[in-house]
Amino acid sequence: MTGKIGGIQHFSVGDGPGIRTTVFFQGCSLHCPWCHNPEYLSGEGVEMTVYEVLAVVLEDRLFYEESGGGVTLSGGEPLEQFEFCLALAKACHNARISVIIDSAGQAPAESYIKLLPYVDGFYIDLKGAEGEKAYQITGASPQKATALMKTLAEHGANVTARVPLVPHYTDTKESMIEMGQLLTKAGVRYVSLLPFHNLASGKYKNLHIPYAYEQAPSMTKSVAQTLADALTEAFPRCFSVEVGG
Repeated sequence: MTGKIGGIQHFSVGDGPGIRTTVFFQGCSLHCPWCHNPEYLSGEGVEMTVYEVLAVVLEDRLFYEESGGGVTLSGGEPLEQFEFCLALAKACHNARISVIIDSAGQAPAESYIKLLPYVDGFYIDLKGAEGEKAYQITGASPQKATALMKTLAEHGANVTARVPLVPHYTDTKESMIEMGQLLTKAGVRYVSLLPFHNLASGKYKNLHIPYAYEQAPSMTKSVAQTLADALTEAFPRCFSVEVGG
C-alpha cells in the first residue's frame, strides 16, 4: 500500500508531547485562507509505502524514548487517505511508537474510531464557532468537528481542540466564548490556541497562490495569552488551555 506524502519533519516540538516526527500527508479538500501549509493542499506528493515512511520515523526512536515523543500524522489532511493513515498508525503502534492524529475532524466518525486502538491522542481543529460562516470560509463544519470530539471523548480518547487565532475572525474574546461553549458541550478538556503567524507568505508566493493575509502581522504571544485567559476565565475549571507555536 502506498500513500502520497508531502514531507516528513524531524525534531518537531509543536505537534505533541516530546520530540516528534511529523508526517505531512499530501492533499486537503478544505480552503482555509490562513493555511500555513499550502504546499500540502494539492493532490501531488511523493508515493511512499507504509514501511518506507516507518523507516524514516524509526530513525529517531531514541529521541522519542528519551523525551516521551513519537510521530504525528498531519497534513494536508491524513484522513483523506484513510486506509494508508490506518495502516501507518498500526505499523507505528506495533513498533511501539506513540501516534497522534492531527485532523480537521471532517471525516466520518467511524474512521477515527477505527484508529483508536493505535493512537495515543487526537488534535482536532475548531475553525470558528458560527457554523455557516465557518463552512463558507474554510469548508469545515465546527459542529461536525465538536460532535466528533464528543464521540472520541466518550470512547475514552485523549482529545485536544486546536483553535487557530486568525485576524478579524477568531482573535476576539467573543469568539473565545462562543467556541468555549461548543467545546464545553463536547466534553473537551484540553485546548491549544495557535496564534496566527505570517511565515507562510513566502510559500504562497512560490506557489503563485493569492494569500489573503499577506499584509497581516503575526500575533504576539501576549495577545494570544490574553485570549487564553479570557477562555479560562469564562469557563473556570473546564479547560486546560495552552498557547501553541
